[in-house]
Amino acid sequence: MSNYILSELDVDRMESSDPVIRKIFDEYHRHLDEKNFDGMKYFTQHPDIQVSRLISDILSEKNKLSSFWKKRGNFIEEEHEILYQLVPRTLQEYKLRFISNMIAQTQNEIQKAAVIENYELISELQKRFQKMKAVESALCDKLNKRIIGY
Repeated sequence: MSNYILSELDVDRMESSDPVIRKIFDEYHRHLDEKNFDGMKYFTQHPDIQVSRLISDILSEKNKLSSFWKKRGNFIEEEHEILYQLVPRTLQEYKLRFISNMIAQTQNEIQKAAVIENYELISELQKRFQKMKAVESALCDKLNKRIIGY
């Protein structure tokens, strides 16, 4: 699963703005070819306390079905049982948030270029903006979301 996530982010050349997450991904990349690499053990025992704390928090069970409900035959799918659905959707959500941030940044750059009347830069930024809006639209279609413009 981790290889899938890394390859998806690499294909789109996406990098986290969070330095701790970026550090985890970078280190995981470095150890990717090691046959006996145990990512869980490595990162939960990481010398950087921020890394080990984040990984431990992610791995901890948040909500567990009590034995009372299990005895009564109630069943709730656990995350590990539906990872094949959760991971691709979560990646698409992340990509949508990433592209939305890029769109907002480009809009700010267009406004700054307009103030200094740099029309060549404005034209270039508008082309980039249109491409990003197309990507945003495609991601929204995959996620069954609507874009509300202003």
